Amino acid sequence: MAYWKAVPSKKKTTIYSLGGGENNGLPPFNIDDSELTYSRNLDSRKYPSLCTRPSRLKLATTLSTNARIIGKDPYYAGTVMHTIDPPYWYQMDNGGNILTNISTSLSTAISANCTFDFFRTGAEDYVIFFSTVSKNYLTISTTALGTISDTNCPVAAYRVAAHNGRIYTFYRKTLHYSALNSITDWTTANDAGNIVLSEAYGNINALVSYQNKLLLFTNYTMHELYGSGPDDFDLINIENGVGCRSQNSITKCNGRLYWVGREGIYEYNGSVVTKISYPKVETYVSSMINTFGASIDKYVYWTFTYNSENLILKYDTINQRWFIEDGGFKYLKDTEMGLYGIKTDGTMWNMRSPSSSDVDYDYSGYIASSDKDPIEWSAITKAFTFKDPSGEKTLTDIDLTMRLSTNSTSFSVGYSTSVYGNTTASFTDLIAYTSGSTNVQNNHINMPITALQNVPWYRLRFAGTGECQIHSLQQTYRVKPR
Repeated sequence: MAYWKAVPSKKKTTIYSLGGGENNGLPPFNIDDSELTYSRNLDSRKYPSLCTRPSRLKLATTLSTNARIIGKDPYYAGTVMHTIDPPYWYQMDNGGNILTNISTSLSTAISANCTFDFFRTGAEDYVIFFSTVSKNYLTISTTALGTISDTNCPVAAYRVAAHNGRIYTFYRKTLHYSALNSITDWTTANDAGNIVLSEAYGNINALVSYQNKLLLFTNYTMHELYGSGPDDFDLINIENGVGCRSQNSITKCNGRLYWVGREGIYEYNGSVVTKISYPKVETYVSSMINTFGASIDKYVYWTFTYNSENLILKYDTINQRWFIEDGGFKYLKDTEMGLYGIKTDGTMWNMRSPSSSDVDYDYSGYIASSDKDPIEWSAITKAFTFKDPSGEKTLTDIDLTMRLSTNSTSFSVGYSTSVYGNTTASFTDLIAYTSGSTNVQNNHINMPITALQNVPWYRLRFAGTGECQIHSLQQTYRVKPR
């Protein structure tokens, strides 16, 4: 190989962005050059650059693991949200401070199998709350709260949706609906009633109001209900083989509907169902049984447990990129006040710190700058193959263009010649910086590559704490002239 290095040669340079998101559904040789085989706490909001996710903010109240955020009260004056933590039902401000203790007598048997919705009639406004042990509603107005009462729903249902002036729920293959503009009337002839989904494969397990129609799901099928009452109801079968695992996985983002099914994650624009998870994140779908979905801005999030780690799968709906976040969250809920999460320890978090420009720290005290933890992030590239067995080309340079925050306490780039292993121990450092380094702010770094010149392939691992933005990875190799 030394012989031809002495003769004239030419160089070829390839520049990659690394904002392509995670793709572990294909072999690491076959994914796009901008994609990652592993990611933690990264983001595509500065696409095509790769950057650290936004900061999070711990709120004032610690709840139990059965707590659920209902959402911002759309009718009550002021900025408040409803949260249940059996036996309590709270009104909270956006800092997680309890404003009103609405109830102290909710059944402690209430668990994750519960759903909520807001319902407005001509005279009253309500929060509807269905669980395995109760079917309740709370009357609300712009100035006062009523008491929690029973909806009189006659079936053993725990899923609920408000749609076109009615309340809908289900039991097995039967959809039940209340009388028009009533929350307690389930019996009036020619007004309240039920519809049997005789062609459904399996029992109904989810329903949601979307684009002036009611969507119904089983594990294997999808259906749409049009109309406003018994006189004009029209039930249509939309998709066979595309179902929904759980109503909790359904979320809306920028006019589209997203959910987790048995065999993938799906997007629906009102006319076409698209499977968006294949092949990039199919590995995670089987773990997303008790998932909760939520959205904010252009992102959709789902909680899941993988290899005993509680993670968040994040999808960029504009650039169609996937990323993974950690932090131990079991529950997410989007509201008009923001995106909130509850961890396995019961702590309640705003998933976007009020300081939108801050992506160095997660704050464990409400707006307390002294109580903060640096965000730890990492990314692993595809397997690059620059070594040519014929000896007609060889790697000469790897350059990294990036920006590292002055608050960052560490940054490293490591390499591995194996296609397996994502831990720090699987990689050997090429470069490493620690707190106090000033030479990596808005810099172009030439990395040592001696260890990579005679290997058939290699992967790179980027890791650090605090804010980082990786603009590009530039690889240069010399080609023997022909």
